[in-house]
Amino acid sequence: MIRHERLKKKQICFVLPEVVSMEKLDKIILIVEDDDVARSVLQLILRKYFSTVVTAANGEEGLALCHEIKPDLVLADLAMPIVDGFTMINKLTEEHPEQAIVILTAYRDEADMVQGHKVLYKPVDRCELLNAVASTLSIEVMD
Repeated sequence: MIRHERLKKKQICFVLPEVVSMEKLDKIILIVEDDDVARSVLQLILRKYFSTVVTAANGEEGLALCHEIKPDLVLADLAMPIVDGFTMINKLTEEHPEQAIVILTAYRDEADMVQGHKVLYKPVDRCELLNAVASTLSIEVMD
């Protein structure tokens, strides 16, 4: 379980555990994002809570890593070079229909083209990111 705080909008947001020795959740998260800064920030946020956070710079790398590490969750940008997020997500869902995926995009029109996954719009808010990850992975949040 992860502690949370309630914000003015009654949105649930995770709080970094006060106890340094608290164990991270044993989940593998794969971030597929072509923007170096965005990828680093997402990784920095998520590695506070999860045991393994791996990154890829495009859909081709993302697909290869999915086969290798079998992530519990894939965070995927849609507009990327080499292999875009649409192609990567389609291949992943064909091969592994149960794969948990959260989409990251700056374009609302793009997100409308992909159905069945949570969508986060850039710039991604830390609380929205953590809430989307927790709900997608069915992580219980305690008061």
